[in-house]
Amino acid sequence: MPELPDDHVDSIKEGTLAYWMSQDEDVPRGSIGEVLELDGEDCVVQFPKKQLKISAAKLNVSDFQKGTYVHLTDDGLSDEMLGEVKGLSGEEDGKLLIEIEGEEKHVKPKYLFKCDLQVGMFAFWKKSDDDIPSGHLGQVLADLNEKGKVKVKFPNGSWRFRPKDLVKSHVQPGSYVQWTSSDDDIAVGEIGEATGEINDSGKVRVAFSKDTWSFKVDTLIALELQLGAFVKWQNHDDDVKKGELGQVVGIKVSQGRLRVQFSKGRWKFKANELNLCRIQPGSLVLWSQEDEDIPKGDIGEVIRLDDGKLSIQWPKGHWSMRMNEIRTCGFQKGDRVQWTNSDDDIPEGDIGIIMGVKYKEDSGNKLYVNWPKGRYSMDPLFLQALNFDADGADQLKRAFKRFDKNGDGKLSEEEFVHVLGQLGGSENGLAPEECKKLFVALDKDDNGKLTVSEFIDYVFSDASSAAKMILADGFGLDAFLGFAGQEEEEEREYDSDDDDRSEMKGLPEDRPKKSVVPSESAVGIDGDTEVSRVEWATAMLSVGVPRAAALTSFEAVTQEIEGNGEVLKLKDLACELNGMGGTAGVKELCPCIGSVKQGHVALIDLDTPSEEVELERELARKTGLDGLVFEILYNARSLEKAAEEFPKAKLSALEKKVLSEMSGEELVNAVQETSQSSESLSAVASWQRARENCQREVQEIIDQCKADGKKYEDPDFNPLENENKVLYVDKKKPGWDCTVRYPEGGWKRAPDIKTGRHPVLVHDRCDFSDVKQGHIGDCFFVAALAAMAASRKSFLRQALVAYDMDVGVYGVMFCEEMHFTYEIIDDFVGVNENEYWHFARSATRVSELWVSIIEKAYFKHMTCLEMCDGGHSVESIFSFLGGVSGKYYPTKLSEARRYWKTIHEALEDGEVLTNSFEPPSKGKYANMGEGEGQCGEQGMAYGLHDGHAYTLLRTGEVDGHHLLCIRNPWASGEWTGPWSDKSPEWTREAREEFGIRKDRKHLDGAFWMEDKDFVQLAERVNYNITFGPTWQCVAQYGCFGKAPPFQALARNNYRACEDDEISFKRGEKLEISRNPAGSWLYGVHKPSGKEGYFRKKDVDMRCEDTFKYELKVSDVAVQSKARITIAVFRENQKKAREWYTRKSDKKHYKDTKYADAYLQVHGSDGRRICKTRFYKRHAWCTVKASSGPFRIYLSCESTDYKRFALYAFTPAGQLWCKKLEISRMSFITEVGATNAADTIRENIYAQTTDVVNEFISLGYSLLDDHPQVAESVMQVASTVSDYVEAGSDQVRDFVNSDQVQGVTDKVKDIMNSDRARQLTNEVGNLMNRASSWLG
Repeated sequence: MPELPDDHVDSIKEGTLAYWMSQDEDVPRGSIGEVLELDGEDCVVQFPKKQLKISAAKLNVSDFQKGTYVHLTDDGLSDEMLGEVKGLSGEEDGKLLIEIEGEEKHVKPKYLFKCDLQVGMFAFWKKSDDDIPSGHLGQVLADLNEKGKVKVKFPNGSWRFRPKDLVKSHVQPGSYVQWTSSDDDIAVGEIGEATGEINDSGKVRVAFSKDTWSFKVDTLIALELQLGAFVKWQNHDDDVKKGELGQVVGIKVSQGRLRVQFSKGRWKFKANELNLCRIQPGSLVLWSQEDEDIPKGDIGEVIRLDDGKLSIQWPKGHWSMRMNEIRTCGFQKGDRVQWTNSDDDIPEGDIGIIMGVKYKEDSGNKLYVNWPKGRYSMDPLFLQALNFDADGADQLKRAFKRFDKNGDGKLSEEEFVHVLGQLGGSENGLAPEECKKLFVALDKDDNGKLTVSEFIDYVFSDASSAAKMILADGFGLDAFLGFAGQEEEEEREYDSDDDDRSEMKGLPEDRPKKSVVPSESAVGIDGDTEVSRVEWATAMLSVGVPRAAALTSFEAVTQEIEGNGEVLKLKDLACELNGMGGTAGVKELCPCIGSVKQGHVALIDLDTPSEEVELERELARKTGLDGLVFEILYNARSLEKAAEEFPKAKLSALEKKVLSEMSGEELVNAVQETSQSSESLSAVASWQRARENCQREVQEIIDQCKADGKKYEDPDFNPLENENKVLYVDKKKPGWDCTVRYPEGGWKRAPDIKTGRHPVLVHDRCDFSDVKQGHIGDCFFVAALAAMAASRKSFLRQALVAYDMDVGVYGVMFCEEMHFTYEIIDDFVGVNENEYWHFARSATRVSELWVSIIEKAYFKHMTCLEMCDGGHSVESIFSFLGGVSGKYYPTKLSEARRYWKTIHEALEDGEVLTNSFEPPSKGKYANMGEGEGQCGEQGMAYGLHDGHAYTLLRTGEVDGHHLLCIRNPWASGEWTGPWSDKSPEWTREAREEFGIRKDRKHLDGAFWMEDKDFVQLAERVNYNITFGPTWQCVAQYGCFGKAPPFQALARNNYRACEDDEISFKRGEKLEISRNPAGSWLYGVHKPSGKEGYFRKKDVDMRCEDTFKYELKVSDVAVQSKARITIAVFRENQKKAREWYTRKSDKKHYKDTKYADAYLQVHGSDGRRICKTRFYKRHAWCTVKASSGPFRIYLSCESTDYKRFALYAFTPAGQLWCKKLEISRMSFITEVGATNAADTIRENIYAQTTDVVNEFISLGYSLLDDHPQVAESVMQVASTVSDYVEAGSDQVRDFVNSDQVQGVTDKVKDIMNSDRARQLTNEVGNLMNRASSWLG
């Protein structure tokens, strides 16, 4: 029976060498001790200076135990020198006694490197002979000689070897394995346990449920889940919460199940019911926050689980944290790295190996790295990963051994041909002739043999196009395009609607700027500028907004404020036509209004019909063709049928009139030309089209219902006729994890609900305080609704464009892929047993209907209520306003003011903000809160809730305290901590200024928090940036995917665990026939023809779809910093109303996931300036206009037919976008041609910006006490950022300038540290090195 991992508390015994996870004067960090005896849950440990009685849970077991084989690293790592740990040195210096070459040495653990092979392990000899035939397995004995050779017992005898001549087997004593075959005794996929015995034929003995048998190692697959692994259950119940961490603690061989310890108990599971976590024991991690105990950059090591949390050893102590609070360090033990600088000890090109964290008295932000000439501590900021870890090295060695038929450790030409032939599969592998030519080119020493190093050079070199295609398929497009490892880091949950993120590789900024390019026309124009009807219509027409839309908005504002109908102030119009309102909305309108006021744009004649004005006809032609292309593709029709589709298209009256004047052939040609090459339009060009059609259809319904003398019933969304169709995604019953239930009182018309008051749509105007969540898990939507009501004063009027309360019909505007559309609904709403509101309603006046109506329209827009049971606020906001979205993640406590400023500026710029909280594991609010919210949300400190959406309304300042106002969509459940309504922090004057009532009886859900409390409790702030009428855009529409089957390649070996699953080996082809969602796929194993389930994580979906576009700009780059936003919007997966059957329990689950897609933008110089892999609805980046024209590449993994829209936005100027033809082969060639150089450049760029960000943080830390120095630091950082973005060699000159050196000297005097000088110099070093590499 194998033992649990050394760090598991049950594995600690007498003689164990360990560290204390705390420290004091006598036992500092890094002081190693020996366990003398066990006393219950405590251990008596002898440290060099004193003896302590410590809880076993507070011990960190050393990697070096008695009998451990080690290498010394004080003079560089040598494979020839191997020693053995004998115990503690007995001296008061924390050293270990090592026996090496027959001598005893006293060595500190930091100078030791654990050998890959240890006593008892299974290993192969790299070569073979008559005594040790190929494939024979040996076992390492506890016998190390003076020459550093280990003794290995093989079936025919025992011999000594240098460790470098051995390869560790993938199966070890105690490993959980599966047999690659099956018979009457061993069922398909059954799990066994390697016993640690080897028979006379070199086979390993494995215990299965019925007996123990011997197997060749290459017929066994090591299970992904081994003893000690951290796992998650794919389901959840009362005992094991959703997402809870557990640890594999054993196996029940007779049942073939794994024992897993969770916080509430230990249970047995099938292996295919568990998912391996991204963080495992021994992982090096970083905290997402920072404080005085764990400063920024400190590296921790995961030790064990502690009640579902990760117990982590940090430099200054031990704390347990939830997994979503930490991220894996970019470097792990055993990783190969290079230094970004060089010197005599570490010349350029030297490769080092990460050994562990360097702990010192005040921090632990450095890593020990072993280099050829010695061991040094290094700042991770200045290391570059080679993406080739110890496991990767072992896998490559084993792969070579598999093809190395004669066992000499090298590949012959024949063996090499076989490797490449297998890599691409039998159909797509390189031809033998091409392989032979390649072999000759790679055999640098002309010895007829190819080493591992020579082959790796080939993998990462400029291979031929055919070879690149095979590499892209064989290794997966993720790795080929530079995204390898991202999925493991993010640990995607396929059966979950929880949030995740897509990482952008673009310009890192504190926040995305929506700056309007300065214009002389805007001079003298402000919010109080008076604008007439004709000026407004002219200005809007000049930016591409139809006259009808402009006049409608003008008249609506006039009526709303009871104006004279002729003149309005600009600030009153700033919210119109999807404008942001406020100062930001005014700023966007100033240039076009100024152009009209100054006579640069001639006034239009409002008495002349639009159809007679050539400018308006041309605009209608462009917007009409754009709308027709979108609608044809939206309905999956052919563009060649444009003339047939035109009469049914929902275009505006003017668009239809203009396009109807074309012949059928002319229309088809124009549509096809528009689909290939498009011009600038206003970002709200589709607004008038959708509003006009919505109002027309609603009026037709009103007229018909009044003529028939009845109220409207929605034929497509009628709960009275088919309640399950309205409620559930499969139109039958609730799916897995669905909380939607039937309204106990059924359905009633909203005006008929008895409230004691006359029903009205809205009292005065809609307000965030009106919104109150009902009995469905749509807090994300309700919080978004409150945010839009708070930030867009005309939101309701622009969303609800037509209605009749007497008839019971309502038309609500929505946005799909940046095109406005609409839904028409009736007024039946769910009621409870008391015939009162079941879903969302007004919190201020129960007779007010607008909240319930908008929510119902959203339900219909998302196809059913189950699709609204869980989601993201940013997606709800997009569904009404369009635009792009992202997140502001909280910063460290010391930079709370900086974070507050970010939020303050975002609100001023018109961004729509929502947020969420999560319980911290550390700090003053750790381990607080209890109970659940109304939808099962976990209670947190002072009334907050985890897993819940909030609205971020505004910011404020009181006597130097920086505050944020937040609202709970329950209209209750407020924060009760500092600065809450009843908090003593409020003065009487401040209460009056902020409208805080201490004695109010009814809460409204809104509350204030100080920035320093907010950053400790907030998970993130979500922002939505919208594009108003002046923003110009250009769009191209397309479709990813096709009907199944889809092609995939096995990423990992997998052995079926049940009869309905299929097995495969890495690199084999699979064909997916259905279920491209969830954790499991269904398809055919091409080599065997077998059909069944397999895990999505084990395959790489083939990227079938590739697209290429050219984006040109003009009149945009008025200044060097003018930016263009490039975005991809995909079809909303929720609106597809798709579901899949979960393999584990056969329940239906809504499919809300997207296939992985890739966006890359290249500048005019051919360099890649942006790349992202995304698996959400949209992705975006900003690029400098001066870097254009641009080439944009899009690709997507295999998926069903799904639409997408590629957009570019600019605040001023003109854009053109053209679709270019590109084959998959050309895509691989063009995108991959500069991949190596781009990757180096991006690594340099990322490291440089990290350094700059640290420099900025340094400036903020000085802000309060030394504002002038802090300002200088910020100025330096800003200038460096500009140079870095341009990739300029000016960086090095600048960082060596008197300005920078003066600043760093000042900082050094203040901080008593040379960190500032090191940071700025390193920027120059990095950029200089990049220049020398890339030319």
